[in-house]
Amino acid sequence: MARIPALPVLLAASALMSLALPSMMSAAASATTTACSAQYQAAKTAGTLPAGTKWSAYLKACSASLATAPAALTAAPAATQIAPKPKAAAPVQVATAGAKTQTANQLAAHDRIKQCGVMWKAAKAAGSLPAGQTWPQYWSSCNTQLKG
Repeated sequence: MARIPALPVLLAASALMSLALPSMMSAAASATTTACSAQYQAAKTAGTLPAGTKWSAYLKACSASLATAPAALTAAPAATQIAPKPKAAAPVQVATAGAKTQTANQLAAHDRIKQCGVMWKAAKAAGSLPAGQTWPQYWSSCNTQLKG
């Protein structure tokens, strides 16, 4: 007889319970579970969770302790809340309607293209460009200078 792997069965059962459990729990039980979950994750992250402690055992003990101290229920989530990670360069909205958002780096590159274009036209009109120099060559050197 073939043996069913335990992990996939547990994951499937967990997924089904996570869908059904919220509808069966009262608001107080949900708040207790949320508070206990935050404490459990904080202890797990900090490495202060006793070895071999399972979530079900922790939830049972935590729920019992919160039932005797209702004030701890409201204080626990705030104390164990983790600050969100800072994001990379946030997109900046362009003023034109219907335009895609651009990052600060994209806006800076666009400004450099405009500046180099103005300098290219002025140098070309003045005849001060080296013989045979093309726009891509000029742009490359101009962009490097403006970045630096």
